[in-house]
Amino acid sequence: MIVTYCHDYALYLKAKRAERVAQAEKIVRSKRTRSRQSQQDPRRYVSTTYLTGKGEAAEKISMAIDYDTIHKEERFDGFYAYATSLDDDATEVLRARSFHHEIEHLFRTSKTFLDARPVYLRRGERIKSHFLICFLAMVTLKILQKQLDMPQVSIDRLIDTLRNFKFGLVQGNNYIPMFQRNDLTDRLQTLADVQVSTQIIKAATMRAFYRKVNKG
Repeated sequence: MIVTYCHDYALYLKAKRAERVAQAEKIVRSKRTRSRQSQQDPRRYVSTTYLTGKGEAAEKISMAIDYDTIHKEERFDGFYAYATSLDDDATEVLRARSFHHEIEHLFRTSKTFLDARPVYLRRGERIKSHFLICFLAMVTLKILQKQLDMPQVSIDRLIDTLRNFKFGLVQGNNYIPMFQRNDLTDRLQTLADVQVSTQIIKAATMRAFYRKVNKG
């Protein structure tokens, strides 16, 4: 178990709790007795009495702010605990943990854009092959993202741009670009050493482009 403390995080928790306590005070004044919906519901700070001391139903419901719950929470403001099965040094574990949000985002991207889930396969080797292809696609995208050297470009935007890199065939065997030109499309063309954002792309130019891609 690794426990960390952050003063800014403590201030953030105190500010959020103050907002919920203010909402809880309004609930007490209005005596709204709806059940708590979530962990963040301000009703967690409200103590409601439905019975008398003898266990009989009270004629009037009593509501008050539960300061015991508030004080118990305040003791842990700023602290964060990590449970891990790793035997590495704590700083190494925390460094790996710092990539958690990026890893979660990549999982969502692989499911949303790369069709990692759902899996319509039954045989074990085919399921493994499916996820291997998705993993290799993600590795390729990450390498391309690094080569672009454009920190503001997300994986999602990169995938969307690549999918919209389409061309229309016009009479005379020429092509016209059907994508919107922007800084990312220009950078991708620079990396590939091609120019396909002109008004008309000759068929010979397109064939040369395909040969270069296939050779690469």
